[in-house]
Amino acid sequence: MCQFVALLYTILTLFSSVGFAKEPEKTYALLVRGSNEERFRNDEKLASQVLIEKGVPESQITVIGTGSSLEAIETAISDIGQKISPDGQLFIYLNSHGSRDGFLGLSGDDSYMVFDQSDTTLSFPTPISGRLLDRWVSHSISSTVEIILVVQACKSGNFTSTFLKPNRMVMTSAANNNSSYGCYIEGKQWSRFSYQFFSALKGQNPQGENIQADIDQNGIVSYKEAYLWAKDNGPLIPPTTFEELIFGYTDTPQFSASDTSIEEALLGHE
Repeated sequence: MCQFVALLYTILTLFSSVGFAKEPEKTYALLVRGSNEERFRNDEKLASQVLIEKGVPESQITVIGTGSSLEAIETAISDIGQKISPDGQLFIYLNSHGSRDGFLGLSGDDSYMVFDQSDTTLSFPTPISGRLLDRWVSHSISSTVEIILVVQACKSGNFTSTFLKPNRMVMTSAANNNSSYGCYIEGKQWSRFSYQFFSALKGQNPQGENIQADIDQNGIVSYKEAYLWAKDNGPLIPPTTFEELIFGYTDTPQFSASDTSIEEALLGHE
């Protein structure tokens, strides 16, 4: 009996060290797009497509775009908290322009994504900071839920500290003092980091080219592997915008995880 218990403990320890693939029915997603620009709409569409292809039920993917309110985001998180299993996974994707708090975005210790609450161009966008998002999530989501946050925004790097808590992983497209960049691929606008990140999770870019073998031979891509792919391959997309052509660019994606086990977290399973 003792030998059986010891064997069971060893197996459980092994699995906990390499991470589990969450069942799709236990995965919920919240996609928040703060700007109505073409590249952000394309990013959101790609993110939703990859989640569905990986088996996440469409009914468990909440998409909030411009014209909604901050209250709608908080309510969506609360609704997810009432439905998600304690051993589930919540994937959050923030996608817009961004900056950091403090004078002119230069001195603050928290990053934020701007969220346009109006369909007109005359509105002043509202910031969603790492601390604000943490307050909403901590209030409504069990601390046992695995939370993956991806932020596509300039100066978003401080999310990796202000949102980080146990059982969480955070990836941002830029450091807290750097910009993130858009690009053109076959006539479509994309955010450079998001295009590569979601292509890696899918194992295939939107042009249908298979990149799976270049990422991982086991056929399943972890969030961290997708992040590393995006970090390494984002700069390989040729510069296409005026800003890049004139001034150049430097991609500076950031990553943080609360512990080594969540670093192996996977999106659903196939």
